[in-house]
Amino acid sequence: MKALLLAAGKGTRLGSITDSVPKPLLKPRGKAVLQHLAELCARHGVTDLCINTHHLAEQIRAVMGDGSAAGLRIHYSYEEELLGTAGALHNFRSILGDDDFFVIYGDNLMDYDLGALAGQHRMHGGMATVAFYEKEDVSHSGIAVLDDEMRILQFIEKPSPEQAVSNLVNCGLYVLSPEIFDHLPDGFSDFGKDIFPALLEQGIPMYGAVMERPLIALDTPDMLADAMGRKAAFLDRDGILNRIVMREDVVASPRSMDEFVLLPEAGELVRSLRAAGYLVVVVTNQPDVTRGHLSEQELGRMHARLQDALAPDRIDACTASDNTDRRRKPNPGMLEDAARDLRIDLSRSLMIGDSAKDVGAGRAAGVTTVLLQTGYNISAHGSADVNLDSHRDIIDYIRSL
Repeated sequence: MKALLLAAGKGTRLGSITDSVPKPLLKPRGKAVLQHLAELCARHGVTDLCINTHHLAEQIRAVMGDGSAAGLRIHYSYEEELLGTAGALHNFRSILGDDDFFVIYGDNLMDYDLGALAGQHRMHGGMATVAFYEKEDVSHSGIAVLDDEMRILQFIEKPSPEQAVSNLVNCGLYVLSPEIFDHLPDGFSDFGKDIFPALLEQGIPMYGAVMERPLIALDTPDMLADAMGRKAAFLDRDGILNRIVMREDVVASPRSMDEFVLLPEAGELVRSLRAAGYLVVVVTNQPDVTRGHLSEQELGRMHARLQDALAPDRIDACTASDNTDRRRKPNPGMLEDAARDLRIDLSRSLMIGDSAKDVGAGRAAGVTTVLLQTGYNISAHGSADVNLDSHRDIIDYIRSL
């Protein structure tokens, strides 16, 4: 299939933020919104991507290129005067006009199953399928009313409490049949204000699909700040927060509460991270559980002590004993899961550890890696983005950020 990403708007509700950067190039989660959406399209089999431009068009072309890096062919239009969300289709009729296609608003973050949405469109056979999400407060949004067959009956813009008979809000994601081109007036037109109401009035069937989770809108500075994600420091446990144990001259993890002793520097380390605005997430491999050397209950008691003493935002432990588990460091699974659950921007985050596995997990997750260089990890020295020789050095580094 093919898709149109709408990227011509000026983003005026964000004020001066978009004076020098077009809204679709803002970078929540470490990359431009358009890059996120292009990758979404590529994952779901889109081959050709159309992008309409107007405000700071040359920046969009420079960032997105020809699409080959993502396995796409990108086609551009430039609108001297804005044509609206529907009018933008005119410039791409030769590319989009022979089959069903997606229209995606290029200033929202979303991660939906485009293939499933296209399948619902084919099943219903309507001219348009509109993706919706459920929103608690719809007083500042447009809503839709659907029947039991998911056919759209009505759109209501910014409903009063009495009119709020639905909580379904437009995601800015559509599947359209090529016949839609026959219903577009010349010049400017908008899907929400012009095209969809006209189709309803003519009795032309349109259907809705309810997405499992909301999109991430970037409509206001507060929304943008929320979408940018929080930064976090991922901390290895043993050797960073508690003392390591030596067994037969080999570095090992504690197996009992008697062996689990917090380092005196741990409290200041965590406090310095909080003062610098970082969430604190502990990520630790504990294969002794699987190997039968440590019980789940004893591990739980250790982490209860850690929680009481240092109050990290999250403690994750992987008990797998081999690297096929995506959560076992050097795999990035524990970092990725925390990033998803806590809305962490990995590109602004740190991994602080004392082993090559910590560095590997951080690298795979795309965070800045910080290695505590010690006498027991000489082979890993110099392997991280930042290599330091003591807890004091790490604390000073954090305070310098």
